[in-house]
Amino acid sequence: MFHNTRRTVGGFPRRVPQLVALSPTDSGNQILKWLAAFLRDKPHEKTLVICKDSTEVLDTAEFLYSTVGFDIAAFHEKMPLLQCDRQAAWFAEEQGPRVLLTSGIGGEGRNYQFCRNLILLDLPEDPELVEQRIGRLDRIGQCNNIQIYVPFIKRTPKAGLVRWMHEGLNAFGQTLVGGYAVYQKFRNRLGQVTDSLINATRAEHQRLRQKIENGRNILLELSSCRKDIADQLVSTVQAEEQVSALQEYMLTVFELFGVEVEQLQPQLMKLTADMLYCEEFPLPRDRENMLVTFSRDYALTHPTVTLLSWQHPIVQGAMELIISSARGTAAFAVSDDIESPVLQAVFELEIVADRKLEAHLPPTHLPIQVDTELKPVKHKIQIGKDALAWLLKQGELQDKLPEMVAACRKNAQVLAEELIADAVHNLQNKRDRELRRLRELAEINDHIQPGEIQVLADEFAAAEDAIGKARLRLDSLRLVVERDYAGLNDPIR
Repeated sequence: MFHNTRRTVGGFPRRVPQLVALSPTDSGNQILKWLAAFLRDKPHEKTLVICKDSTEVLDTAEFLYSTVGFDIAAFHEKMPLLQCDRQAAWFAEEQGPRVLLTSGIGGEGRNYQFCRNLILLDLPEDPELVEQRIGRLDRIGQCNNIQIYVPFIKRTPKAGLVRWMHEGLNAFGQTLVGGYAVYQKFRNRLGQVTDSLINATRAEHQRLRQKIENGRNILLELSSCRKDIADQLVSTVQAEEQVSALQEYMLTVFELFGVEVEQLQPQLMKLTADMLYCEEFPLPRDRENMLVTFSRDYALTHPTVTLLSWQHPIVQGAMELIISSARGTAAFAVSDDIESPVLQAVFELEIVADRKLEAHLPPTHLPIQVDTELKPVKHKIQIGKDALAWLLKQGELQDKLPEMVAACRKNAQVLAEELIADAVHNLQNKRDRELRRLRELAEINDHIQPGEIQVLADEFAAAEDAIGKARLRLDSLRLVVERDYAGLNDPIR
């Protein structure tokens, strides 16, 4: 079953096979000499080299160290997982090494879409393993055509295997479908690759591709991605990530809660919790240093770096911590677009009821603004960035503030009653539909007892009562004064 295919999604790079046939000589390993020359010719391009095992990784690394003389990242199956991760992360850095040597374990589970050159020193017989290794580079985020280099010595078993995969399956030039089934059928004949074997392989592969193509569920594919809706969502996400609001917000939050932030690169930061003074802050304690970024493009090419988005648990947890705590519930600000002080209040409309009841309200944040004349302020107030160390001037507003708070609550109560009335009305409509449906079912289904209908009616009645008793809670206050009142235009200050 295919939810999406490459042909439907589009935008993937081309695979460019580069078969390197070398003549056998008695002067040493021709493949390693070719590899060293290749790397010297491409000093600025990232290259992934996949070897057979740890022994070949170590031998290749030793040879390259003595010939090319630049940094090389390497890992294999005998190394601890953490060390493998560090080598892969080092390779992913823009200023990191240009070459990564790995054994077969590097051909699965890791992503190198920032790399354009793949060298297969080891070539498994199973075409699916080859496809898996190419897939480390050929994935979403790859911006270049992938150069796939397969060096081999002429007139060797590997030369025959390369020919069979390239001419029979086109395994290096396109996404492989049904490769393992073809391999199972012809594996016993790979010792001697002939024209007859190539033709039989090509015919069998084409038959399997056609069979799979005919078996596709077109309706599933059509419904899996509605392009007009998908494009709109992508545009929305891209537009949201272009603004720096999240980064500015989280840097302020980190500072407030004692999370140390070290800027390592323009798009890379390190978080440490040594000075954290709030144990509830949602920062993982099992990580000594946490690397984060606000750039999705950077995170795609650096799998060990955490992408902070509005949906990330750290961001969500930080916002929940601020909302539920007393921090930030009272604030003071200055504005240029008001003529007299304004008190901003946010009320929450709360319902105290059992979770199983249908006692729900729409979003219940009720923001209210009043001026010193206790009149509602309708327009949105733009807040300035100036901060003051004092709150009130000569106590002029101290006597007025309780009246302003009471006026805010009075206005909020009017809005709350409207919300409650709408919620009760919607609940009654739902109650009537549900009870009518249940009574109609009871006429044709004797398993529905009269008691069930009564229980449902009682639950709706309890929910209606809970909504009707919803209460207002003052959540936060902010006093906004005009710039002249705050004395910011006074040259002495």
